[in-house]
Amino acid sequence: MQKRIIALSIAYAGLLLTGQSAFAATGHTNNSINVQVNNKNIKGGIQAAAGDNAKFFANGQYSDDSGTLAQVGAEFVGNSDPISFGFGSKAVFLDAKDHRNGGVVALGGHVSYQLNDRLKATAETYYAPDLLSFHHIDRYMQYGAKASYMAVDNVDVVVGWRRTTFGYNAGPDLRYENNFYLGTDYNF
Repeated sequence: MQKRIIALSIAYAGLLLTGQSAFAATGHTNNSINVQVNNKNIKGGIQAAAGDNAKFFANGQYSDDSGTLAQVGAEFVGNSDPISFGFGSKAVFLDAKDHRNGGVVALGGHVSYQLNDRLKATAETYYAPDLLSFHHIDRYMQYGAKASYMAVDNVDVVVGWRRTTFGYNAGPDLRYENNFYLGTDYNF
């Protein structure tokens, strides 16, 4: 399962990079590569604009306690300065250390508030009920908040908190993460 998750993440990232080249030619610059870490988790990902009103994203995450996650998704985005928002879906694949593997198709989004030229606050949430969950997983919930500070052109320093939980009918829920993190976004 872990090899399939990694292969899917690499393939999707390749598609995003290919698509990003096409969108860069049209002048869209809402693309980024990001890394987030804390003492138990590391997460890395890529985001590519699909015109002015959509974005695609893919990321992978490893947790010492919980296992490996891969996520791919898309959001429709809008902007009404100083607020921006996005609504969409993502496929989440879990290779759990306790072998309660599975996946979900989660619905959700984010809202951001641009405090000034350099500082932005963002909140996000995604949810998948039993109907959109498969294999061992019966539900999924992720929510969090972060602050991004543009330290230099095209590079943001990020401080945030995120909670991710997978629910199971047969056994206790898996709290994949409930942590603060530090990170960086490279925007191009």
